[in-house]
Amino acid sequence: MTDPTVVDVKVPEVQTQGNPVGRVPLRALAGWMNDDEGVRTLLGGLPAPTDDLTAIQQTLVDLRAAVRTRPKVDPEDPVVSGDRPALDEVAARPGVQASFVETPWRVEWVDLTKLLSIQKIIKTEGLEPRVMSAATDTSALVELCLPNEQDPLPQPVFWDPDARGITTSSPNPNLRIAGPGQIHPIVVGTPAGVPARKLMAVMFLIDPGMSYLQVAHYNGRYFLRDGYHRAAGLLRAGITVAPAILVEAPSYEFVIASVPGLFGYEVAFSDQPPLLTDFWDDAVAADAFQPTIRKVVRIQADEFVVQG
Repeated sequence: MTDPTVVDVKVPEVQTQGNPVGRVPLRALAGWMNDDEGVRTLLGGLPAPTDDLTAIQQTLVDLRAAVRTRPKVDPEDPVVSGDRPALDEVAARPGVQASFVETPWRVEWVDLTKLLSIQKIIKTEGLEPRVMSAATDTSALVELCLPNEQDPLPQPVFWDPDARGITTSSPNPNLRIAGPGQIHPIVVGTPAGVPARKLMAVMFLIDPGMSYLQVAHYNGRYFLRDGYHRAAGLLRAGITVAPAILVEAPSYEFVIASVPGLFGYEVAFSDQPPLLTDFWDDAVAADAFQPTIRKVVRIQADEFVVQG
């Protein structure tokens, strides 16, 4: 690897309603970014008219030049041999089987150095403690990459003052509303001597998600589809082989799962696509920051009158 890329620029303080917002450190595959995206990423936000962007722009020129000088990538099958019984146990879990019903899949040991990256940035905060136990314990490695327990439910949940809406949030990006709401008739108890009332209950399910290290095989190439924080941490700790769910993707749209901000088909299938290992190659990647973000789920009930 080359000497670390240093961008000598003052990162602006991000504020919300006048209050400073925390920032998290990143590694960015800036060698594959255009000028606008690269500047925003390395600067940590939109540039102000008075910002001197000379250093950042030169850094982007150098990183892109390093990408262009690379030899053509020859995709390799990342599957390697390993502890088969441990993977068979994962494959038999009902939760895993329920998570992959759209496409053929299997559980394999994979060489992380042979995977391509569709993600442009990774958070580097908390990498070392997250992968520490997995460095010396196979069972811990399997649990890290293919967890048997889902992420904790978000807390707390806040009610609107009128009790007609709730809001909850989490740093977990997988937090989501799971499927359509469900409607059930219910019988509501009333004061003594008053008949019970039949009402309609509407229920929404909030899912914290279950994130597996996941590899997608599509059109001859193997992409890491989920689990970037863990995979990058393992690589930095010197661990190159890990267990993963390997899916046979029917399309590139399936690979990226409609997630915004990932590399498009043109980059993924170029002659010099980004590798997972490139996050730690200072010739094509650089340190950056972004404001701390949380995933918010809000559910609100309204009532109104319409004509007709």
